[in-house]
Amino acid sequence: MGEDISEKLEFVPAKVEVQQHVRPKYACRHCETHNTITPIK
Repeated sequence: MGEDISEKLEFVPAKVEVQQHVRPKYACRHCETHNTITPIK
């Protein structure tokens, strides 16, 4: 189903870094193949 990625710039004196946080997204395979809309709790 994919994943959400967010990035944050953090300034540290004398250097700048990009922090990347990857959060997996899950889905019901049956609902996905039959176009059923069911809220994930």
